[in-house]
Amino acid sequence: DDYDESDYFDISAGNYKTKILELDLPKMLDENRYDLTITVEGEDEKGTDYEIEWTIKLKVDREKHDTQIEDLELNPAELKCKKETRLSFNLLNYGTSDEETLKIDIQNEELDIDIQDYVDLQEASETEFRYRIIFDDYQNAKQYTIPVNIYYDDGQLADSQEIMLNVLECGAKTTTEPAETQV
Repeated sequence: DDYDESDYFDISAGNYKTKILELDLPKMLDENRYDLTITVEGEDEKGTDYEIEWTIKLKVDREKHDTQIEDLELNPAELKCKKETRLSFNLLNYGTSDEETLKIDIQNEELDIDIQDYVDLQEASETEFRYRIIFDDYQNAKQYTIPVNIYYDDGQLADSQEIMLNVLECGAKTTTEPAETQV
């Protein structure tokens, strides 16, 4: 792909200037060597054009095991007089090997959440997960942290993220008694 990042500056003859080049690479880039061509163009005060071109070898190495949680969200993330939310995220395997028996562990003792799931994830793949969380009762009004942990089959932590669930006061229920009549 071509990237056209232009940054203009003046430089006098005999001087030098260092610039940092930042690249956004695709997430699932194949493990390989890539040619990166950098072209610098310039013009002197007499109008003479100059061009220098470098070709650099860019080597991409991927880890054997590299599983990550992305796009973690609760919907809704705020509950008021509700007993249900949905937790979703994408699980990406950036690694060079298939991951067999990954453990998804989502727990919060206060909320009585105890989700454990086992999945296989192919090399260089992405899978979306959705969990419906239903509470038996309305929860106390406060913010709760819900950790999401992913473990490899050997028990080693692959990735961990937390998300907040905000529970608001439901409001007091009022009952109306008939007014007493005095005679």
